[in-house]
Amino acid sequence: QMCIRDRCMSDLDCSGPTPSCDPSTHECVCRLPRAGNLLQNPGFDGSLQGWTAVTAMLAEDSEACPGSNSVYVPNAENDPVQCVPMAEGMTYELGSKLRGGVPGGMIRVDFFTGENCTGNLSTTWDLHFPGTFPEWQSLAGSFVAPAGTMSALVAVFGWDQYLDQIYVVPTGSPPGPPTCMSDLDCSGPTPSCDPSTHE
Repeated sequence: QMCIRDRCMSDLDCSGPTPSCDPSTHECVCRLPRAGNLLQNPGFDGSLQGWTAVTAMLAEDSEACPGSNSVYVPNAENDPVQCVPMAEGMTYELGSKLRGGVPGGMIRVDFFTGENCTGNLSTTWDLHFPGTFPEWQSLAGSFVAPAGTMSALVAVFGWDQYLDQIYVVPTGSPPGPPTCMSDLDCSGPTPSCDPSTHE
């Protein structure tokens, strides 16, 4: 009788350094990227592909998976970085697993008015690291892309900092078209159009 190796049907069947079930092979693998993640290679799977790095380098994976890595930032700003598309008014969550580091480290999001991080830099948002983490811990925060945003640069500022499984995912919908442009579009008990909200 042929012996069939155990396969997984979901992540519940996997554990340890291979916590994700690959839906195509039904084998337990290194943790797969979070659904909807805008970042390429967020888990640094064997390379820094998708990221622009100067001094940042690969290190041991946060879950000790042999097919993946984390990234180590010795002492750098904007290293590594990656540009992602974004939509104005959309809410996003940014998070990462962290180890080591010193207070003052952060992941910065620079918002640009053009595609591929071109145009004008409108503003920034920072996910600050509150201190040193002797063990791997998760940290996350959320933000709304400001008006005019078409793309954003996700950049690490770190000192003796390890990061893994970084993600940027949309968590809401962009605002719809304005409901009114002038008082002519309004009637009844709400006869005026607010010029700032167009409601």
